[in-house]
Parts: sequence; C-alpha cells; structure tokens
Amino acid sequence: MYGTAMHAMASSNGIQSSKIDEYEADLKAAGDSTSGARKSLIYAMTADLDLKGLPQLARMGKGLTAMNPDSTPGENLQAIIEAISTGQQRGLRRRGVYGLDFNYAERDKAYRDSSQRPPWVHQGHRPAWCCRRAMGANKQTRENRA
Repeated sequence: MYGTAMHAMASSNGIQSSKIDEYEADLKAAGDSTSGARKSLIYAMTADLDLKGLPQLARMGKGLTAMNPDSTPGENLQAIIEAISTGQQRGLRRRGVYGLDFNYAERDKAYRDSSQRPPWVHQGHRPAWCCRRAMGANKQTRENRA
C-alpha cells in the first residue's frame, strides 16, 4: 500500500528506487515491518532527514517498544522522526522518553556566535559592565574625585 507512495516520493526527492529499497531492507532488518518501514521512510523524506541514519533510529524505536509494549517499532520510529523534524519532544514524552532537548545545539551556537549574543553579554560571556570595570573604566582616582 505504501510502496507506490514511497517510490514516488523518493523519485521526487531524487533518490533512486534501488537505494530506497536498500533503506527499506535496512529498516526491516532493524526490526520494523514492511508497511512500517515504508511509512517511516515517507515520514523521513517529508521531514527532509538523512536516510542513512534511519536504521539507528529504528533500533531506538525498537527499544522504545520494550518500554511501551502497546506500540509498534514503526509507530515509535515515526514519533522519533516527528520529534526531530518539529523540534518538539511531546511524542517521545508520551512514550516515556524524557530529558531530550533538540534545540540545545541551535541555542548554544547562537549564543556563542558573537552576532547573536544578547546586548548585555560581552567578551567571554561576561556582562559588559564587568569587562569595563576590569579594564579600569569605572575606577575613581584622586584626580577624578576632585
């Protein structure tokens, strides 16, 4: 059922059908069903993810099945893909995975990039008033007080 849609989406994304069949076989080897693997590949192509890392995510989805026996590895993999593509961990929290922060790397890079720092942050992640004081800008001398 999902095979035609998967191949159509792969051809529209410029992926050869033999390559998409290899990815499907890798997902099935990682413990997913045929329809679950195809549906997960469609989700991943829609989310514009790199398909090479999907078998690792499929193994993670299989591990989530041990935590939540009511779900299938395919459903868990789709929840992982949704969480990565949207940046929201809601789907993983419903499956018992807590403590993930997908936006940390983006926030950390923006913070370390000097053009993205807030105005109160100066060199070395210290407030600007602290750096000026260290350079002697606020020191009062006998000559300045008089």
